[in-house]
Amino acid sequence: MNRQTTIFNILAMLIINLAITCVATAGLQKADANTFPSGVSMSITINDWAEPSVFAQTDPISVAVNFNPGEYAGTPADWWMLAGTQSGQYYYLAESGMWVGPVPPSQVRPVLQSGLFPLTGQSVLKVPGLPPGIYQFYFGVDEMDGVINPDVVYTTTPLTIVATPNSFVTDTGTGTIRKEGALWIMNLKGNYYDMGRQYGYLAKDHLHAMFKILDNDIDFNKVQGILAQNEPTMDDRERLLLYGMSLESGLTFQQLRFMGLALLFSYSPPSQGIGCSVFGATRTQTTTGSTLIGRDFDNPSLTMDQLSGRSAVIVYNPVDEVHGNNHVDNQVSVVTTLGWVFGASTFNSRGLNFEYLNGMISIPSTDLTISDGLHQNLFAAFDCDTEDHVDARYLNAKVAVATLTQVSDAANIWHYERSPLENSMKLQAGQANGGNYYYANPTDMDIFTNHFFLVNHINQSFKYTSPTNDSESRSFQRLVNVQNLAQQVIGRVSVAALQQIMTTDFTNGGSYWDPFITGTADQNVYTCITDVKNKTLKIYPSCERERASWVELDLNKEFR
Repeated sequence: MNRQTTIFNILAMLIINLAITCVATAGLQKADANTFPSGVSMSITINDWAEPSVFAQTDPISVAVNFNPGEYAGTPADWWMLAGTQSGQYYYLAESGMWVGPVPPSQVRPVLQSGLFPLTGQSVLKVPGLPPGIYQFYFGVDEMDGVINPDVVYTTTPLTIVATPNSFVTDTGTGTIRKEGALWIMNLKGNYYDMGRQYGYLAKDHLHAMFKILDNDIDFNKVQGILAQNEPTMDDRERLLLYGMSLESGLTFQQLRFMGLALLFSYSPPSQGIGCSVFGATRTQTTTGSTLIGRDFDNPSLTMDQLSGRSAVIVYNPVDEVHGNNHVDNQVSVVTTLGWVFGASTFNSRGLNFEYLNGMISIPSTDLTISDGLHQNLFAAFDCDTEDHVDARYLNAKVAVATLTQVSDAANIWHYERSPLENSMKLQAGQANGGNYYYANPTDMDIFTNHFFLVNHINQSFKYTSPTNDSESRSFQRLVNVQNLAQQVIGRVSVAALQQIMTTDFTNGGSYWDPFITGTADQNVYTCITDVKNKTLKIYPSCERERASWVELDLNKEFR
């Protein structure tokens, strides 16, 4: 079998597995996976995004390459730009700017033959859209002889194009999906089973792509024990949603539960730090006299690096159903990542806003059989109309994992510190002030990261030295930065001020983390500014500023 046939067999496997591989060039030190010879770098970006990407078939697609040959500049070489598709292989020709194919491996030609030189954002494809499917782009260089050699150095990036049907009709309601900028917006209506069916149908391609990522990144067998422990405590509505999703998506009930638990595991490794910051202001602190909330959803894991292009708002509109104590379910919006049933920011039609943060580093989980944990804010938002309702739910039971949840209405802000090891505690805005841990929240403000305020919670491991890769230090530095910014807008907090505060870089004294600036693994999956009284959200999806823009959502129109 010749080398060209072999390389394309490898490419076919890469397309299936969405793997990224690179090998060594002649005369250079052999490179391990995902590394290049010293001083050499190359990448492929899709719509300025250098990670595995998912776009709709109606989205314009732009592919570009970057290359730094380092000390090998001027070395004669074949340049290769290839694309693997479901219809075959294509190659790119620089002289015509055209893609040629599909062709058999023996007919592939190099882009050009010349000495190596740097490329920055060199465009190789601009189209108004692509048919649904999985595409794999490859860029590489090797010895100048017109054929792909065993010592080729290359990089590869996968692209998934989804058909994105815009609606799905069920017996009790119709679900819709649309995309505004980088944000997906899915609006579901019906009973819980039918809303699950709508979700599974409308997000089917996303769910399958995400499951592959999560299944590769997180130990499925390790999760099974926790899933088995928690299954008896699942909310019946979650079961119905997942059963409906399973019917239409082709993923099993257990696979979908695994995806839900993956968020918890993505926060777990202490070595990767911990993210998320929340800024709440109300009454005397805002220009409107009503509550405004700013929130960064940061996540330190590689998993979220790969999922951050799927920021979404899921709007649940349950048909009137009695649940529990003769309560009629609320309509609920969830800001999350497409594919998850729950979310980190939740707003209901009664004007209650919930901001969920994981406190796992502060207080470790020891008993995952305790009910009410990861999905607490979603189902509390379904069930609660007032602060008293939230108190009854949050102060009477321990949780499966340590969490902080900020809750607000148009005039008040408060938050709960909850642990599997101790009774829950509640703090009103401004109460977290002073003490030994750098907290200085002004009156009518509630500002925190992922660490608990009160000193009598056990097993806390606070330390504050510098904004290094130490998780506790980084979390505290976020807190200090946001509180310092708050001091600059005392009595003048507005939506515009929160937009500025919550997108100020960490290196410039804010909480916003961008790995391309800081060199860390943290990613901002989304930033959300909530005007509680007017039920409007301003959402800044994705972590790369140059490709994101604010999307405004009016929940008065989304609730139906």
